[in-house]
This record gives sequence, structure tokens and C-alpha cells, in this order.
Amino acid sequence: MNLPRIRAPRQRAAASNGKRLVPGIDMRSAHARRMHDLIAGHVADMGGNVSQAQYALIKTAANIQMSMEAAELQFSQQEGGATFPQMLAYGTMANSLRRTYESLGIDKAPPAPPQSSGEVWTAEINNLSTDERKETEKLIYERDELGPLFSDLKAGRLKQLIAKLYWRGFGPSKEDKGQVVRHDKDLPYDEIDWDYYHARIEARLEKEQAREDRMGSEAYHKQKMQMFGNNKTRTIDI
Repeated sequence: MNLPRIRAPRQRAAASNGKRLVPGIDMRSAHARRMHDLIAGHVADMGGNVSQAQYALIKTAANIQMSMEAAELQFSQQEGGATFPQMLAYGTMANSLRRTYESLGIDKAPPAPPQSSGEVWTAEINNLSTDERKETEKLIYERDELGPLFSDLKAGRLKQLIAKLYWRGFGPSKEDKGQVVRHDKDLPYDEIDWDYYHARIEARLEKEQAREDRMGSEAYHKQKMQMFGNNKTRTIDI
């Protein structure tokens, strides 16, 4: 019987070589990037070297976790949280994830990497008003659609909303007002000088506008796209 044999790397499918997690998927999409991060984390938990069977289970675990994250987002947006049928479905996914981890021999999730303060940040949706939640969702959508063309002013506003969500972020301290500070600090939300933070953005935009005037709009935007590698997602650090 002629059984399939492992082909040379150039003859393999893109999914076999790791260039595509799923055949036909756009690796620049938010879905693909999240899946990549989860799979990479699980592979690292397994010691960095896994079999084909283990890799298949790891991909299954990543897909289940992403489905749970989508459900959690839906729960947070619903009045009164999750319904009973939704929680049953969520529990089913959680049990499937647990069994997959048990099959892989992963007893528990690795500890979350600490922030500069040594603490793990926790998001609290009630920190944002209803209008702020809608504004955050709108800004995230615009960021994902526009990528490097997403306004710096809007990026700054999104960073402030995310910091408020976690009630912690990186920014200039109110205590340092009027002083030249080279690096932002890890601070509680209400200790960050947000007026000064946004003023810095406006000052930087004035410099960027002067640069665009010197280069010409077409050359300036072409260079900006190249700087971001034509990636449609722009990172907003908190």
C-alpha cells in the first residue's frame, strides 16, 4: 500500500509549513493574529517541540478559547449579562477546553506576565459609562479598518479609554506637571495627567504636519505605510 510520505518543504501546503494556520486565511487579520498568539503560547508550554497530533489539539484549544472570548464580549454588552442558555453553551466550551488541555498534559495555564509594577491588570467594564463603551467599540473598529492611517488623536483617546477600563495605564504623572519626563510611568488612571498627554500628541502632530508639508502628501503617506509594514492593525499600548 502506498502511504503518504512527508514532502520537501517547498512541496508542502502553506498550512503544513506554518505559513497559514488555516488554508485561505489572511494572516494579517485580527482572528489569525490572535490564533497565532494562542498557538505559540501553547507550543511554548509544551516545551517548544510538539508532534502533529499535539499540534492539532493545540489548534483545537486555540479555537475553543477564541470562541469563549467572543462569548465573553457578547455577555459584557448584554443588559444583565449572559442568559442561562448562553452560560450552558459557555460551560460546554469550557469543559471541552479542559479536556483538550488534559489530553495535552497541560495541568494549568502559565502565569500571566507581570506589568512593570509586578501586578496583573484586570479589566472592569463598569469603569466605563455606556457612551464610553460605545465610543471604545467605535474607535477599535476604526483602528482595525484604517491601520496606520488611524488618527493619532483618536489613538490617544482610545488609549485613555482602555486605561480607564483597567483603571491603570502608562502616562505622565500629575505630580510631574511642568517637568521634562523622558518616560511615561505605570500609574492608576486618576494619577495620569491626561491633559498633558493629549497636548503632547497635538505637539507631535504639528511636527508631522510640517514634515508632510515638506515632503508632499503622497510621499509622506507612502512612507508612513511602509513604516507600519502595510499592517492594517495599529497597536495601542496602555
